[in-house]
Amino acid sequence: MKYDLSWKRYLVIVLHMILSRSKIFLICLLAFIFGVGLGSFVNVAEKAALIIFLVLGILFLGVGLVDKSKSLWIFLLVIVFAGIVRFNIEKTNRAQFDGFIGVNFAVTVRGYINDQPQIFEDKQRFIFKAEQIIANDLVVSVADNILITSDLYPKYNFGDILEIEGEFQKPTSFDDFDYAAYLAKDDIYVLSYYPKIKKICEDKPNCLTHSFATTLKNDFFRIVFNWKQKFENSLNYSVNEPNASFLNGVILGSRSNIPIDLKEDFKKTGTSHIFAISGWNITIIGQIIGGFFLLFFRRPVAFWFTVGVIATFVLLTGASASVVRAAVMGVLVLLAYKEGRFYNATNAVVFAGALMILVNPKILRFDVGFQLSFLATLGLLYIGPVIERFFKRLPSLFKFKENLIATLSATVAILPLAIFYFRQFSIVSVPTNILVLPAIPWAMLFGFLSGILGLLFNPLGQAVGWTAWLFSFYALGIIKLFAKLSFAVFEVRWHWVVVFVYYVILSFVLRRNFKQI
Repeated sequence: MKYDLSWKRYLVIVLHMILSRSKIFLICLLAFIFGVGLGSFVNVAEKAALIIFLVLGILFLGVGLVDKSKSLWIFLLVIVFAGIVRFNIEKTNRAQFDGFIGVNFAVTVRGYINDQPQIFEDKQRFIFKAEQIIANDLVVSVADNILITSDLYPKYNFGDILEIEGEFQKPTSFDDFDYAAYLAKDDIYVLSYYPKIKKICEDKPNCLTHSFATTLKNDFFRIVFNWKQKFENSLNYSVNEPNASFLNGVILGSRSNIPIDLKEDFKKTGTSHIFAISGWNITIIGQIIGGFFLLFFRRPVAFWFTVGVIATFVLLTGASASVVRAAVMGVLVLLAYKEGRFYNATNAVVFAGALMILVNPKILRFDVGFQLSFLATLGLLYIGPVIERFFKRLPSLFKFKENLIATLSATVAILPLAIFYFRQFSIVSVPTNILVLPAIPWAMLFGFLSGILGLLFNPLGQAVGWTAWLFSFYALGIIKLFAKLSFAVFEVRWHWVVVFVYYVILSFVLRRNFKQI
């Protein structure tokens, strides 16, 4: 009997034989992510993409009944175009302000502050959820986010119901930064600089009609942010500056009171991630906090206590989409460490990433934090075990080896993309992080205790605050020391082709080390 198999058919049969269902699932997830990425870079007409998607879907159903060996390829194309269609749906400007931008009459907007305001030295910035537009005796119901920049005083809080009158405009890009797309990922399509702002409904917090879910969310986070402010004030009373601002930063993500020169030191030493909420950051902090709980509990119990701390941390920072995404990535890696199954976590991490992209496809291209967090998480899973082989004999005193491996693996994973975006490289980043990171969870622990105890009895908060100050003093001292070095940071400009080649080479190197990938 003679078998005449074409090379394509032979390849499909081989793929079906060697690919497990889990790997087929992984490939499908990557196909969707690729489709969203393709749609974000290539302007594919919305109708054309939808028609191709439908045609491929029908073709898949037809071919699947006749020749299942070819159905996988068609199905992957269906998923790719599904990603393109998803991005096209999202990229449409959904703001309802088009008719009220650039007009020659007064425009008034009513709504509420939908996030905790960012405080700067001379101004404040907050996201305003507009619910009504009032113009020429016309009242229009809307549901749009507006980024408001106003004077430093009076200060506003989450949930404040405001009436805003001024000029509204669409964000524009500057230099080579697509600012409009960066804001669009958070559904912000309108800006207003220094408008007239008036608080309304102060005696009636719910004078604007909200859904039950919105009212519940606003009431909950109003309480959370109120206690967060009390905690910050308590810690500020118990610990001297700038250590108090540093502690509030690492515990709650608050950076508004950190001096500008200190922020520059963090940038030079590559330690700004201590305040940023990323999968890498949560993984490293989670590992060390988990190690602390292991002193008192068994591993499974310590793991869930660590997850509880992370969940509390997410709530206190406001549970923004970026923080939730980072927490999910970080917990997945911690789960992989707990189970000792790094590669089984791959599908979970990629699935989580694909799900986040499905909800908001703009983050794949325009959210730098998501990109770096996703890559750092994969770096911990895949690059970490490779690097660990070279440090088997290194002692694990004070988690030194674990911090070294985590820092190196995440750095290797994000290096080209970070250079591409920020155009600088910190040569002291790795040693600074290795020396600083072990002190961070202890600073967080005693800083948290100092703030809580200070709410109950100020002298007690101050007593514990001395220990928190000691760990923060050490961390800040190391950061300032390395930041003073003249060669600490230098400018580097990489073309996207260099970034692409880097990751191709890295993939081949990892594949040689792990044949099962």
